[in-house]
Amino acid sequence: MKKILLAFTLILGYSNMYSQCTPDPQYQDSSYAIWPDTIQNLPSVLQGQSYNTTLTVKTPATLLEANGGDSSILYIDTFGISTFVGGWPVDSMELVQVNGLPNGLNLNCESLLNMSSCMLPGDILTCAYVDGTTNDPIGIYPIELLVNVYTHGSILIFPVSTDLYSALGSYETITGYNIVISNTSSYEVFNSNKFTLLQNVPNPSNSEVKILNMKGGYFAAITYSGRASDKNFLKHKEILENQLKEDNISILSPPIRATYNSPFTLPMLRRNEVMFEIERNT
Repeated sequence: MKKILLAFTLILGYSNMYSQCTPDPQYQDSSYAIWPDTIQNLPSVLQGQSYNTTLTVKTPATLLEANGGDSSILYIDTFGISTFVGGWPVDSMELVQVNGLPNGLNLNCESLLNMSSCMLPGDILTCAYVDGTTNDPIGIYPIELLVNVYTHGSILIFPVSTDLYSALGSYETITGYNIVISNTSSYEVFNSNKFTLLQNVPNPSNSEVKILNMKGGYFAAITYSGRASDKNFLKHKEILENQLKEDNISILSPPIRATYNSPFTLPMLRRNEVMFEIERNT
């Protein structure tokens, strides 16, 4: 999750255009995050129609914040001395490359440091927007991002300025966001010869409510109680994902969150699930 957030901070700048979005001010005092996150993910795209969605981003101030508070990998060993670099500032972040975005859709940014390379400073509240029109085939389009991060500090008495690529020889590869392309709106025209549940679903009055027609398949699920928080979801997502990998079962979808109770149900009595679509072993 922490890497995915880092990636989408940099989504802001892929097309080198001036931003036409406004960040949500309620997140001004938040720590490093992106809204929506990879659990909520991006709104679906209607094939052949104009698309526009806004992302609000609070960029990290330090490497520790950028790494989701995990300090275990933020040490550099030099001459037998281990130096903690988590307090080093995030000077800037660069979106190097975006793969998988449907044709006709653009990731737009107002690059605040360098218009030619889509670089953003750390510790700011900003936004991005994805817009355009696509006629690509219906389906789920996973988005992959290559990210570089620039920082500076000192080791022993020596000042150091470096970046992720220079230090590791590779960019950070980020996955987790998807764009779904559909050819129907939130409901389908009734077909008396082929009845489906989706045909009887009421048309949502709120534009934020989306109805997707998902094909059947085989799913692995883990059930847990407690609050349906992001932290609880990600914890059990990792448990299920690790078990599937251990059993050599192929995962075919992003994690799916399922909740079954009203918010007034006591946490200990709630039923929540994490699911993955999996490949059936014959």
